[in-house]
Amino acid sequence: MAHLRVPMIVSLAVLLAAAGCTATEPTGAGAGQPPDGTGAGTLAPPGPAAGQRESPVVGLSRSGPDGPPGPGPGEYQVRYGWAVPSQTVVIRNDVRPPVAPRPAPPLPYLVEIEATDHADTDPAYSRISFVFRSGFPSYEVGYQPRIVFDGTGEPVDLAGDCFLQIRFVSAQAHDAYGRMSVQRSPGPQLRLGSLRGYGFAGDYEGRVTYGLGLDPAGGPDQPPPVRVAEVGVGNRFIVAVDVRY
Repeated sequence: MAHLRVPMIVSLAVLLAAAGCTATEPTGAGAGQPPDGTGAGTLAPPGPAAGQRESPVVGLSRSGPDGPPGPGPGEYQVRYGWAVPSQTVVIRNDVRPPVAPRPAPPLPYLVEIEATDHADTDPAYSRISFVFRSGFPSYEVGYQPRIVFDGTGEPVDLAGDCFLQIRFVSAQAHDAYGRMSVQRSPGPQLRLGSLRGYGFAGDYEGRVTYGLGLDPAGGPDQPPPVRVAEVGVGNRFIVAVDVRY
């Protein structure tokens, strides 16, 4: 995988971007592409909640594996409720490397991506889940005018005309030998409600970045509300990103 390096421990930067799909462009470094596969989500969503445009959620924290517990086994914990983020949302989890003994990677590492449709719920939404081992990373979620590969600045090929970026911090998507750690994932074209696809945008120095391509019903000037939640099942630490129809 191109531009892959052993992760360095970096501090979490709070990235502020403008509202909607006209936010400032992302910054970073690295590039690569995970293998294709198939996947299915397993989370049970909580009751519906209405969402409006909101400011960033900054400073939320929950201790990692060595501290007080976060979600209990199978417990679904919403970290960002239904809203259209006016700026990049920053959600912090306390990651204290090494999070697991060798030969496991020193940081939470991505092993699966799952995508499901929830057209029969109220509200209807699509979900893409990122499954980590060894703990929850911190992460940043926000709309961007486009998604580019970290470091190279090359555009990521995404369907749709509105783009949501998810950047995991204190995380990695490769093993100690530099091999991609994602073992299971759907193809890049999803076509689930307003969620049209996703793309890998970097794995570099403790940051793993993905972009979602959306086709909002109201057009690119009306990006859909999103919700972000976590659930831990055994050694599966799942970050679920929901996108309204």
